[in-house]
Amino acid sequence: RPLTRPELAVLLAYAKIVTYDELLASDLPDDPMFEADLARYFPQPIQDKYAQAIGRHRLRREIVATSLTNSIVNRTGPAFINEMRLNTGMDGPAIARAFTITREVFDLRSLWQDIEALDTVAPSTSQTAMLLQTVFTLWRTTPWFLRNCAHPLDITSLIAEFHDGVQRLAAALDDILAPEQQRDTRERADSFSQPGVPAELAARIGRLKALSSAPDIVRIAGAAGQGVEEAGAAYFLIGDRFRLDWLRHTARTMAADTQWQRLALGAIIDDVWSHQYDLTTAALRTGKAGAAAVEEWAAAHADSIERIGAILNEIHSAPVPDLAMLAVANRELRTLAML
Repeated sequence: RPLTRPELAVLLAYAKIVTYDELLASDLPDDPMFEADLARYFPQPIQDKYAQAIGRHRLRREIVATSLTNSIVNRTGPAFINEMRLNTGMDGPAIARAFTITREVFDLRSLWQDIEALDTVAPSTSQTAMLLQTVFTLWRTTPWFLRNCAHPLDITSLIAEFHDGVQRLAAALDDILAPEQQRDTRERADSFSQPGVPAELAARIGRLKALSSAPDIVRIAGAAGQGVEEAGAAYFLIGDRFRLDWLRHTARTMAADTQWQRLALGAIIDDVWSHQYDLTTAALRTGKAGAAAVEEWAAAHADSIERIGAILNEIHSAPVPDLAMLAVANRELRTLAML
């Protein structure tokens, strides 16, 4: 049964207590990145008049730990830290670092402010739906930083590495998505375009699902020496050609009777993301960019791609795809990525 509000309130309280204690015991509150969070805790007149004194506040570490704890738990819910720990093996401070990087790279604070500014202007159900979409971005991208970057995560340098690329990709997204992905993004934007919701805000929220792949694309572009727009075009075309979004959605929505089945499905989802990265990287090694790179690479591996296409067609036409089918598709994609 769904939890009642009092039950959720108790869970939120305990999640905050545990998270706060773990963050305070680490060196995370001392990171210069959180000086802005420390200042934001105080009213604006105090920030303006006593900026230096705020930096020397005796409880600065406690304030930073409290602010960050509230940001994480209030935005993602009481289970976020624990789920990230189970899925990645990382501790609370590392998860908090990755959360912060995601929040800043995707400019989620500005989105939250724009959504919350619609109080009494737009339906609360629309606001909730948009806020949940930002939460999905946190759930998808936080583990990416945990798994793909050196630890301890350098918050400032990783934000500098990814922020501009992610924003450039966001601006180009409507032009580089494959046709089916463009339709999905438009439909998502339309679903948020309720009375009182600015069209640009609805469009920004609608792009978040596709944009959650941006860190992979930024890394691919850097390794290939290409712009994120060209690398992104190849990345999305690879995903469309091999129905990778559909495979991940199928795995995500498949019933899992045991914890091991749940872990197996989660591993397949992670593997499919990795295959998209590896296949795009392989295509860009041709020296071409965007669609031209994918077509040249595909021509060189036509037989293998035809075999995988037949397998994917069979799975797609099955009345109820099962875990064994996904495992076979996963293996074939891995083999192709290694060619």
